Amino acid sequence: MSNSLFPSFHSHYTTQLNQLPRSIKNDIWRRLTTRKYPLTVEEASSIHPVVEELLNREVANYLKKKDRQRLKTTANSTPGGNDTLNRLVLFEQSLSEREKEMTDRENLLHQREEEYTKKLEHAKLEIQKTITNKIKMENDIYLSAESQRCKTNMIDS
Repeated sequence: MSNSLFPSFHSHYTTQLNQLPRSIKNDIWRRLTTRKYPLTVEEASSIHPVVEELLNREVANYLKKKDRQRLKTTANSTPGGNDTLNRLVLFEQSLSEREKEMTDRENLLHQREEEYTKKLEHAKLEIQKTITNKIKMENDIYLSAESQRCKTNMIDS
């Protein structure tokens, strides 16, 4: 079982594997060996159409994702380059505003969490005091009843 934890793809797939980060390689290996109808370690380590299809799909997805995340900060050399640069500056400003808004929200949530934690601790203490008082009161009632019973027993004797 420990063999299945470490990816050992066939050397045929090195070009595809070199394009992917280690985490995605590990996820692909885990997916191949632990899915509903898993491949054996030997099948996953050899040339197999399922492995090749999954690797090709993941490489394509990774490259698309990487392209979407890449932000080009150079303006076009065409006359419309200023427009592109202006849009880029506006986009960066909106991103920084959103970042600030998100950090403000996180701070607010953190403050609320602390506030509710304090309220909860206070409520716990109040409940403990109430329970302690009730136990003392019941104990006093019991003791007074016992002392009354003892007195009546002494009087009767």
